[in-house]
Amino acid sequence: REGPGKEREAASPLSQYQEELLKLRGMSHTQTQHMEDTYIPVLAELKAGLRSVMGYMGSAFIRNSVERDWDEEEFLEGAEDAYATVLSLAGDKDCDLSPMASKQIVHALQATREEYEKNGLSMQMQVEEVEGSEIQGVFVVQESMIEEAEGNKSPEAAEGEDARGGAEEQSEVESPDPFWLVVEVKFRGTMRSILTNDAGNVVLNATDSRAQTWKFARGPLPPLDDLPVRVLDVPWKVVDIG
Repeated sequence: REGPGKEREAASPLSQYQEELLKLRGMSHTQTQHMEDTYIPVLAELKAGLRSVMGYMGSAFIRNSVERDWDEEEFLEGAEDAYATVLSLAGDKDCDLSPMASKQIVHALQATREEYEKNGLSMQMQVEEVEGSEIQGVFVVQESMIEEAEGNKSPEAAEGEDARGGAEEQSEVESPDPFWLVVEVKFRGTMRSILTNDAGNVVLNATDSRAQTWKFARGPLPPLDDLPVRVLDVPWKVVDIG
């Protein structure tokens, strides 16, 4: 039997989140929040310099090894448009974001919206300003990693396929796993999130100026022996948001 002094177990993060949603549902006044990154001038300058070098090296790699006519400025303009569009439409249940984002991202945004709706809240997000963007990493990955981001293949399933592939290697030669190009972009901007309860009252008006890092992928790439090509006519898709 539990003694009188035994502490009550801490609530799970999910139950705490649900309790906060219920509090917002019953509110009749607006709660405001603002979030931003901690800024240390010297450290920020060092990081900015490193990102500039990484961006230069990444673009040089793409031009030399993947796409000769690669235009970094044009890519970042499109990335900023995607950043603003995906976030602004996250609360719209009638909008299909699957052409722009991976299945896992679409499902995560949908689950958040549905959780709000279940608690009598509607969500609206808007990117008020994009102050800047920069490339901070370029990668070439196998298609199986993109399929995991898409939710088409779990790591356990991939391991199972590897095991079966080893057993069948003598009878059948599998085609090589295609490659995809992944570019990591850091965005600096301000996003506003508004929650409205079922009585029509705005219960949360929050701004977030913290930097976000997104990963964009395109592929499959042509065979390595055919690279670089002059123009790579393959659309981009958001595969990770952090």
